[in-house]
Amino acid sequence: MINVFTVTNLLSDRISNPEINESVGTPLEQQLVEQLYTMICNVVNCSSFDIENTTILDQDKYVDDEQDHEDDDADSDDNSSFDNSQDPTFEENEEFSEQINLQKFSLKYMLKIEKVLESLRIDDDILRQMMQLLEQEMEAGLSPATHKNADVKMFPTYVRNIANGTETGQVLALDLGGTNFRVLLINLLPQGEVELTSKIFVIPQSIMLGEGVNLFRHLADCLVDFMKKENLIKQGVHYPLGFTFSFPCQQEGLASARLTSWTKGFTCSGVVNEDVVKMLQKAIDEKNINVECVGLVNDTVGTLMTCAYKNPNTAIGLILGTGTNACYIESLDRIGTWNGDYNEPKQVIVNMEWGAFGNNNRLNHLRTKYDEEVDLSSINPGKQIFEKMISGMYMGEIVRLIILDLMQQDLLFIGQRDRYGDYKTPLFTRGGFYTKFVSTVETDEGIAFSNTRRVLQDIGIRNPTFDDCAIVQHICKNVSKRAARLAGAGIDILHALF
Repeated sequence: MINVFTVTNLLSDRISNPEINESVGTPLEQQLVEQLYTMICNVVNCSSFDIENTTILDQDKYVDDEQDHEDDDADSDDNSSFDNSQDPTFEENEEFSEQINLQKFSLKYMLKIEKVLESLRIDDDILRQMMQLLEQEMEAGLSPATHKNADVKMFPTYVRNIANGTETGQVLALDLGGTNFRVLLINLLPQGEVELTSKIFVIPQSIMLGEGVNLFRHLADCLVDFMKKENLIKQGVHYPLGFTFSFPCQQEGLASARLTSWTKGFTCSGVVNEDVVKMLQKAIDEKNINVECVGLVNDTVGTLMTCAYKNPNTAIGLILGTGTNACYIESLDRIGTWNGDYNEPKQVIVNMEWGAFGNNNRLNHLRTKYDEEVDLSSINPGKQIFEKMISGMYMGEIVRLIILDLMQQDLLFIGQRDRYGDYKTPLFTRGGFYTKFVSTVETDEGIAFSNTRRVLQDIGIRNPTFDDCAIVQHICKNVSKRAARLAGAGIDILHALF
């Protein structure tokens, strides 16, 4: 069988680089690419061309090729067809006709879909330009002359050393970075062993959008609940607490940090420009428990430190979750904004806050109309532009908008309308396609698309066709690939520093 998206990608590469003809794909796919490429070249040189009634591949020759390459096709189980007349109750063992005729398999139909997805594709040259822009933004964040207006803030964290595995004792930790919040008890044992107990709590949206004092009281309530459950509230026992706070902060010490802006859907009032450690400690003290917040770190710093506990060569921390951010170990002599001492070690972990990259419009050439719509409908338009292109809070929404675009062009879910011409699906509601669906869809291998079908049925698409499933998976893969390339480019910049 032929994987149409493999053919499309090969054809795109062939058009972009006419001199290059790599042997990728099955022999039959390569043959189809060459015939399509020749046909397109003819179109360019002719005044008219009947694309709808053009047959690709002589059917008799196709049968011969099929026989010759039976083993090749047996190795390819991710196949697609764009014949929307197929039985929607397709099962994996159903046989498909492999006759390729553009009266059934419309090149025009396929190219319309690819045209929509083309805006997501970033070639290597554009990616290198983006890396240069990010490097410039990093320098602006490190310089005292430009730091104030820099989007990538490059905050020094005051964390100078990494763990070495000899630390011992019991500590509490709070981890706040999204709609879920964790309380942890960490028991550091000799020889680098760690015992960990934790509980996850939910942050209600009313608290995420309400007054800041109520947020910290909620955190303290959760902490007390956890300590009671673990029998930790004892007379005379004191616990140090580390606070992982995954929002942009201007740190003024290990246990002092002022919030510069909310992200990830939080808009709590009365917190921006305030010391969040003091606000947390006040809420804890109201509970009359012997707990002291001795340090605040960003989640990227916490990630780096945790990995360094096992591997002392760790130098970069990366978060790709609800939001995205990175940190790394930087030499003090490169940080113009550093106002601490210059004692050994002459280094500090820098919290980049790279999610804000592009707030100054420097990424506009990479953004699609879907990115712009996601941004405009967010609670912080014009902010966290890079984050909105690659993080878990937004990827599902990007996929949803692309799906809607194809639906409106009658390229997807044909026949799913009711008798009034309407669709009954949450796809028309913002947030109606979760990022977890993207991951689920991408796990499908082969041509049954069992996971994709389940996702589509969960959102009201009854009996999705083979084509529907193939197209939705193709959309998800393109959105994920773009996110991976953008994140990877940023990591490459940091990796080059070491």
